[in-house]
Amino acid sequence: MTATPWHTLHADQLKTTTGTLCFKQPQLMGVINTTPDSFYGNSRVDTIQAALALAEKHCHAGADWLDIGGESSRPGSKRISSAHTLERVIPIIQAIRTHFNVHLSIDTYHPEVMQAAIDAGVDLINDITALHTPQALTQIERTQTAVCLMHMNGTPETMQDNPQYPQDNVIDAVKDFFTQRLTRCAQHGIDLSRLIIDPGFGFGKTVQHNWALLRSLSELRCFNRPILVGLSRKHCIGHALGTQDTHDARGIGSTMAAGLAYLNGATFIRTHDVAWAQHALAIMQAYQPQPECANG
Repeated sequence: MTATPWHTLHADQLKTTTGTLCFKQPQLMGVINTTPDSFYGNSRVDTIQAALALAEKHCHAGADWLDIGGESSRPGSKRISSAHTLERVIPIIQAIRTHFNVHLSIDTYHPEVMQAAIDAGVDLINDITALHTPQALTQIERTQTAVCLMHMNGTPETMQDNPQYPQDNVIDAVKDFFTQRLTRCAQHGIDLSRLIIDPGFGFGKTVQHNWALLRSLSELRCFNRPILVGLSRKHCIGHALGTQDTHDARGIGSTMAAGLAYLNGATFIRTHDVAWAQHALAIMQAYQPQPECANG
């Protein structure tokens, strides 16, 4: 078998600007959106004080990471400029960095926002385009910051317009995508130990695609990279609940999905409900003890 650039990596390790993190426990990532149009209202903040209050809530509930977004990527959303994004996110990143000892992630695909956020102290670039934006690979090559590469079929404006995959096989399409993107990153001189992969639930997937992807999530372990899952409060959860889809029911459904994702190999759980996810993971860990962190 031909060796791949990732065959010697450890899925429970991630290199960042502050050193190598070793994940003996699943990582909870609380969501903070500085956008007026994100799909879940309780994640939105429009002032620094509101952002600090939500950050405190997430950290108190057990968040290891906070993911800060300045541009909605919900289905049908419109793109905004990097300058507009910077105005929204940088003051909040700076304020949270000052007040809380927590890892920070910036949800952006703009190279200019990536660099400004790195300068402000983020630990992770969370890119829904997997560094496809022109100059993004070059920008990341010059840094030591960790990066999350996400799979998306299409663009936020059009991704839910009848998404399709060859032979309707979503997991093979996602695996092919990460094979190509990880190879491209390696060719660009980026240390793959800095990378996380996210299969992109809800990003160009039908309800059936999302559940098929969750059932097959463990197949992504072949890349030896931490897997991030963002199923929290998404349409497929509400669809499964049917007429019982209420605010609390969708939160509970998301919590159960987070537990299933962990059992199938996820290291990072991106969630709007950190406390509930924390409880679910405690039960899942009791059911399936966490293996020891690999040495390397």
